[in-house]
Amino acid sequence: MRLEKIKLSGFKSFVEPTTIPLPVNLVGIVGPNGCGKSNIIDAVRWVMGESSAKNLRGGSMADVIFNGSSSRKPIGKASVELIFDNDDGTIGGEYSKYSQLSIKRQVTRDGQSTYLLNGTKCRRRDITDIFLGTGLGPRSYAIIEQGMISRLIEAKPEELRVFLEEAAGVSKYKERRHETEIRMRHTGENLERLNDLREELGKQLEKLKRQAKAAETYKRLKADERRYKCELLALHWKNFDEQLQVQNLETLQYESELEKMITEQQRLDISTEKARSYYKTCQLNVDGVQANFYELGAEIARVEQNISHAKSLHKQAEQELFRASKEQSRYISSIDQDKKQLTEFHQEKIKIKAKKAETTAKELLAISHQDKTNSRNHVWQSEWEQFINLASEPKEQLKTHQARLRFLEQQQQQLLKRQQRLKQESEQLKDEGVCESLERSQIEIDQLDKQSKQMQRQLDQFDEDITAARELNQQLNQEISQSRTELQSASGRIAALEKIVEHATGRDRLELAKWLEEQGLNGAPRLIELIEVENGWENAVEMVLSEFLEAICVKTPKPFLGQLNGLLNEGVAIIDKAVPVTIAPSNHQRLLCKVKSPWPLGGLLGTILCAESLDDAYLRVSQLKDGESIITVDGIWMGRGWLIKGGQRSAKSGLLQKEKELKQLRKKEVQLVKVTDEGNQALQISLSQLQALENDRVSLRSKQNQNLNLLTSKKSKQAGLVAHFEQNRGRREKIQQELEEINLEEADTTQKQKISLAQIEETELKTAGFDDDRVCLITQRDELKSEQESANQHVRELRDAIHSLTSRFDSLKAAENFTIKNIERAEAQLKQVEQRIAEIKPPGDESEIIIANQETEHRSMMQKKMSVEEALQQARRELSIIENSIRENSEKRAHLELAINRKREALEKARISQEGRIVHRETVVQQLKEQGTTPQVVIGTMVESANTLEWQEQIERLSGKIGRLGTINLVAIEEHEALSERMTYLGEQHDDLAQSLTMLEQAISKIDQETKALFKETFEKVNAGFQQRFPKLFGGGRAYLSLDDRDLLSTGVSVMASPPGKRNSSIQLLSGGEKALTAVALVFSIFDLNPAPFCLLDEVDAPLDDANVTRFSELVKEMSSSVQFLFISHNKATMEIAQHLAGVTMSEPGISRMVSVDIDEAVKLAEL
Repeated sequence: MRLEKIKLSGFKSFVEPTTIPLPVNLVGIVGPNGCGKSNIIDAVRWVMGESSAKNLRGGSMADVIFNGSSSRKPIGKASVELIFDNDDGTIGGEYSKYSQLSIKRQVTRDGQSTYLLNGTKCRRRDITDIFLGTGLGPRSYAIIEQGMISRLIEAKPEELRVFLEEAAGVSKYKERRHETEIRMRHTGENLERLNDLREELGKQLEKLKRQAKAAETYKRLKADERRYKCELLALHWKNFDEQLQVQNLETLQYESELEKMITEQQRLDISTEKARSYYKTCQLNVDGVQANFYELGAEIARVEQNISHAKSLHKQAEQELFRASKEQSRYISSIDQDKKQLTEFHQEKIKIKAKKAETTAKELLAISHQDKTNSRNHVWQSEWEQFINLASEPKEQLKTHQARLRFLEQQQQQLLKRQQRLKQESEQLKDEGVCESLERSQIEIDQLDKQSKQMQRQLDQFDEDITAARELNQQLNQEISQSRTELQSASGRIAALEKIVEHATGRDRLELAKWLEEQGLNGAPRLIELIEVENGWENAVEMVLSEFLEAICVKTPKPFLGQLNGLLNEGVAIIDKAVPVTIAPSNHQRLLCKVKSPWPLGGLLGTILCAESLDDAYLRVSQLKDGESIITVDGIWMGRGWLIKGGQRSAKSGLLQKEKELKQLRKKEVQLVKVTDEGNQALQISLSQLQALENDRVSLRSKQNQNLNLLTSKKSKQAGLVAHFEQNRGRREKIQQELEEINLEEADTTQKQKISLAQIEETELKTAGFDDDRVCLITQRDELKSEQESANQHVRELRDAIHSLTSRFDSLKAAENFTIKNIERAEAQLKQVEQRIAEIKPPGDESEIIIANQETEHRSMMQKKMSVEEALQQARRELSIIENSIRENSEKRAHLELAINRKREALEKARISQEGRIVHRETVVQQLKEQGTTPQVVIGTMVESANTLEWQEQIERLSGKIGRLGTINLVAIEEHEALSERMTYLGEQHDDLAQSLTMLEQAISKIDQETKALFKETFEKVNAGFQQRFPKLFGGGRAYLSLDDRDLLSTGVSVMASPPGKRNSSIQLLSGGEKALTAVALVFSIFDLNPAPFCLLDEVDAPLDDANVTRFSELVKEMSSSVQFLFISHNKATMEIAQHLAGVTMSEPGISRMVSVDIDEAVKLAEL
């Protein structure tokens, strides 16, 4: 097998499709440094399955794709193809039939890597399997690149062993052993899981065994519980039936008592009406007397008010005169006191004026002294400032120049550091392929953003659809719930009404039911079921028909006439379809017109007229013909000389209304059942649609989240790249500007330093001694400061005293003015009081005479009032007696009304209770029917001593036993059997896995034995070849291979070499050239044993001198008879042995191209 061609496209610098022909066994590749020669070696290594970017001189697998140049854009795909000639069948197996074999690998920038074998996609492992044992592979000894030859000889013993294993063909055995170990590990893990599973199933089997036993006990107890519950239901049915009979008697008693109470109530109403008529007459009398009494009372009140007013005026005049005299005395006293105080204020003001004049004179003297002191201080200040100006100017200049020099030195150092830092930073801010990455990133982001928006629109539509579906479900649930509630209410009401109607129509009377069954009339309709009464006339029709409402409707009563004697204790009513009765015409509507019925009712209702009110009926009674009567809408039935008013005494009261309600409720029940079923169907459809929508939304949201996460990651990465790119570009521009500015600043700083040094020298000469003058001036300053502070303190004290006197004088002046105003105000108020005293008149005898006359009139009116009051009390006593009588009657009637209402409530409760017991009894019957039995059958099989309490205790005892059993697994028996079968199956699996594990261990043992034999044989042959090759290459010396351990499966291999004239103890002591030759000897020794189809050498001769290059070239030329060599070299001696030279050029920057030359053909052309 030999390599015919290497095809490259887009791989590293080979951007254009390039074919490298290999027509002979010695092909040399030459070219300048950096032109892409080593990329050919990387291409071969890559296509053969290399997965490490580091071994391909890259950072990632995408680095093998052409990344662009100054004139070309990056491309998106790289591919390399090797074409082998397999005429000799070196690659065996299923590929031995192919004379030519193509191996190709492609990779794209999105990370998609594809392997092709003869144009068919395959796995990377398929490629590596082909070359197992041939010496070829991505990291085999047949591919030796730059620096690898020295690394080979310096490799660790374990790494060097790998090359020998490849030469021995052991690599395929190691791969099989590795796979076998994996299978063994998986088998062991499966065996452990199987053992755990068997152990767990064993525990479950034991648990299921206990559960099966408990299930059998549960079934037995449950059967006993069901039997006792059926018997308890039968006992309840018996109790309900007995209670129902007692309830019937109680209902009849309530109805009789209620009738008596109503009669007594009517008697009280008549008595109360008479008393109220007499009460009105007495009330008129009381109102007249009371009006007279109130007029006298008003007149008396007027006189009393006049007397009170006259007395009040007399007393008020006396009090006003007393208050005015007292106020006059107070004002006189106040005026005297204020005049006295005014005299004291005037004397104190005179004293303060004298003292203030004296203090002002002292202040003028102190101010004169203070001015003199300040004048001397100003003189000293002028002298001091003149001295400071003369003495401090040179020193300040010196300090300024020194500080400026230090600043300039620091500034220069900072500029140098900053310049170095900016240069380093500029070197670090170089962009490499950022623009291309940004373009690719933007395309990906646009695609992801478009997908995300489309998904969001779909999600929004899903949300709207789901919201609508949920609202529809909620509406349907509410409608169904409302329908069910109405249906339950209607069903309950129907059951109660059916019991009432059944009882009222006699369907529950056993003797009558038996007779009807014997006559075949059990299913015959009752009249109440067939008639339809106009609204409002139910009571009237019910009053007339009465017992006929439960009449049985038949075509003719003739077949049943002879059987009527069979009814001993029961009555029966029968209506047939006889010839209708002819009814005489009338101007008034008959009751028959209010009733619709398929059965003729003219004989019953034809002679009864209708009236809207009792008054109307009473007026028309006299007009009735013979046999006619009249009835009101309220059910009051009248005829000539008679009247009947119905009541609530009979169980048939309101029966027609109940029957009408029952029919309406049945229709409503059918409608509600239909509505509920339709609602449930609609709800199920809606729920299915909602579930489908939610599932689709969850799936789409998951995809959107993945998309958004990827989009966020891409955007974040792009933003980082953009920010990094812009920041780097801006920073580089800024750094360049800063560097230019730094150069200008550095020159300017140097010039300023020179100027500052000259100024410092000049300033130091000007500074002299000003110390004595400074001390003298400071002493004068201290003396003047002390004298000035003393003068200032004296002036401040005098000014404070003057200020205090002025404040006191102003205060006295204000108090004096305030006192004068008080005197003036008091004198004015005194004049007003004296004038008011003169105006007040003292009370005289005239007011006393008026008061005496009014008191006489008052006594006369009081006597008249007493006589009228006595007459009023007599009339009120009579009225009170009548009121008491009416009140007593009202109270009796109220009590009686309350008793009647209570009795009616008791009667209604009794009826409801009766209906409830009937419903309970029927419920018990229905429950027993569900159990497949009847109360009569259960009672017939029960023991006579059975009772409810004892049976309830039995059920509770059984329930307690069942409860103590805990949670029961009713399918435990079946599960126990199924689990037992599974345990048997798992036991068989366990045996199979154990057998497989044994077989795998035997296979590994066999592989280890074959590996040891092959490795030992190969080691010995390679060692022998190495010992022969080494002296030939070095011109003497000795070298050999040694094993580090006795275990041939894991031992490492060490290289020992001693060139001629040297006795080194370690291979590391050899020079670079010696190491290279040693490695070449070892590699070629391996080739002698197991020659690879071809060998790639990348500048292996670089570290060799001319003599060693010559020996190396001769050895390569010698081995080319059996091995195909492709070598890269810069050495002319090595180039001379090549039969075919291929040149790599880079005329266009970053783009590699091939130029091939056949040496033999070139020689022939040269000879011509």
